[in-house]
Amino acid sequence: MSHVRPRRCLAAAGSLALVALLAVGCGDDGGDSAAQETETVVVTADVTTPGPTDGSDSPDDSGPALTQEQLDVVVLTPENLGEGWTGGPVESDVESGAPGCFGEIETISDGLDAIEVAERDVEYDFGDDGEPSVHSGASSYSDGNAVAQAFDDLSAALSACTSVTGTDGEGYTWDLTVTSDDTVLSDATDDQVNVTAAGTVTDSAGTSYDLTLHQTYVRIGKNVITVGVSGVSDQSALQAGYTQIAVDRLVAVIIDSDPSETTGPQPA
Repeated sequence: MSHVRPRRCLAAAGSLALVALLAVGCGDDGGDSAAQETETVVVTADVTTPGPTDGSDSPDDSGPALTQEQLDVVVLTPENLGEGWTGGPVESDVESGAPGCFGEIETISDGLDAIEVAERDVEYDFGDDGEPSVHSGASSYSDGNAVAQAFDDLSAALSACTSVTGTDGEGYTWDLTVTSDDTVLSDATDDQVNVTAAGTVTDSAGTSYDLTLHQTYVRIGKNVITVGVSGVSDQSALQAGYTQIAVDRLVAVIIDSDPSETTGPQPA
């Protein structure tokens, strides 16, 4: 059994496995950035919200979608990561052809492409070996009901998923044990789904690598953030720390405040 050390191994396997739900494709600037702050966070729109596009009869009262300029500020910054990390913006519209329930996540994400307003993704790697790796994504959509339904679908898909096995579109064979929950970090969030997957990924040459993945999806109205951490061992402390910072940054942008530049936890 090999440990994932070179950047090319962890970057390829880890990035494919950290499927960024609701952050696919390129968005256009749009949406209304007006927001209102209460004891928690309530986002209200100043304009009439269009009717739902998800086939439901429920009015869409989820508030405005953040613009591209706002999402560019939401994602984690180099200051949030600290010294020893390198990285920056990455493409978000890469399909991995993931097996099992991770493939279902990609399908759910693809279903929202038509209503995406804007998106931003960044990724940072630590040290010379490039691990652990932290991914931070933010996206916004024109229909809050459709996004809420996507989170319901995501939760349902993951609740029935205890493992991911099979070969993806890049030739990597996955053998991962999966757990998930919907524990929220903040009363400001409408939905949160947390996923952990641990096991091995085998490349086309037959070499197996240890891999642990943590992924969190958070929704506030029409706006979504994702935070993922991958490495050769458990990275739950990093995942919790960077998710809290990411949620705080999203809330700050929604209420038109300056996001925190707090530095997150560092690898042991």
